[in-house]
This record gives sequence, structure tokens and C-alpha cells, in this order.
Amino acid sequence: MGDPVSIAASILTVLQVADSLVTFIRDLKNASEEHRNVQAEVQSLQSVLRQVYESSATANTTPRKEGFEETPFTGLKDSLETCRLHLEYLTIKLAPMHGFDKARKSVMWKMRRTEIRSILTDIERQKASLMLALQIETTSVFRVIPGSNALARLAAY
Repeated sequence: MGDPVSIAASILTVLQVADSLVTFIRDLKNASEEHRNVQAEVQSLQSVLRQVYESSATANTTPRKEGFEETPFTGLKDSLETCRLHLEYLTIKLAPMHGFDKARKSVMWKMRRTEIRSILTDIERQKASLMLALQIETTSVFRVIPGSNALARLAAY
């Protein structure tokens, strides 16, 4: 997963699933509070993924300190895969149903709330890993620039 193409492909795959889930929820006429919470969390994840995508594209062209050839994004395969699986699961569970299935889903939704909240909590954890990798990458870029006191200036703010 270290090469830039795999990182970009994984991020784009997760973004694609997230986009379809957000579009589905946005198109619901009577979205519940839980649906809106899912939508907000997925949109937040999308924002982080876009930042990681942009940074990972430039991270591979940024000089590294000797002995540190990998970027912080190299180890994100598991986080990205977990996000993708959770988003696909939510897409299936939130999909509209008709007739008897619709009534059954209404009853089951109350039981699934705990499960969906657990999934959202895990997505938040994965998002935190992505943000940490983004922060590490940003910090490492400043450290590599010779004579740069950018970190000191950032700390002053």
C-alpha cells in the first residue's frame, strides 16, 4: 500500500461509496435524526479523505529524511478498508424498502440504532487515524525544509 497509486485508489474508492451514501440520505424525503447523523459523519469523513488524498499526492514528491522513505499514509490501508466496509454496510442497511419489508425495517431500525451508533463511533476512530497521519505528514514536511522555522512560527499562533 506504499505506492501513491494504491493510496489514491483506496481513498477514491472510499470517497465514491461515501458520496453515494450521502446522496441517498440527502434524497430521503423524511430523513430521521439518525439518518442526518449518519450523513453528517460521512460528510466529515469525506472532508478528511479529500485532505489526505491531496496530501498523499504531494507527500510522494516531498523529500524525506534519510531512513524515512515511507509516508505516514503508507499504513492507512486498514483504516481505509474499514471505512469502506462500514459505508457499504450502512448503504445496505439504510436502503429504502417497500411493503412488508418497509414495516419490518421500521421495527428493526430501533434495534439497529445501537449497531449504527457503534459503526459511526468506529468511523470516527478511523477518521482520527487519518487526521493523525495528515498531521504527521504536515509536520514532517516542515522539518525537512532546510533552515525553515515554520514550526516555530506555527507554534507562536
